[in-house]
Amino acid sequence: MKIQKLNTKAIDNHGNRYDVELQTRENDKPVLRILGTPGGWYLNGLQNKTLRDVISIDHGQGWDCINLQEILAEANEVDMADLRARMIASEQSMSDEARAEQAFEMRAAFGPGETVVNILTGTKYTT
Repeated sequence: MKIQKLNTKAIDNHGNRYDVELQTRENDKPVLRILGTPGGWYLNGLQNKTLRDVISIDHGQGWDCINLQEILAEANEVDMADLRARMIASEQSMSDEARAEQAFEMRAAFGPGETVVNILTGTKYTT
């Protein structure tokens, strides 16, 4: 498991600030933890579109995190940077057979002589 402390602090409705960390496990959703909160709050995954701007961090005792969207924005940037690094490492370690299969699939999808760019890694391929 990889743990990265975020620069953005969680702020509650009482003005308290809490450290935030992003925990990532290979082949699993990242876990966002707000440390030291009364409820030990965490979020399993970053893509929850139903989250409000304010969330309870104490199991209903009146303590709310008021800057969740700011925290999620940084967490998503950190998570995407980690994903890009893993994808680049994966591209660099591909076998010749895997590269040949990838080239065949791209040629079949885009036709010969086209330039295809991996938008996450920036790697350019010619079919």
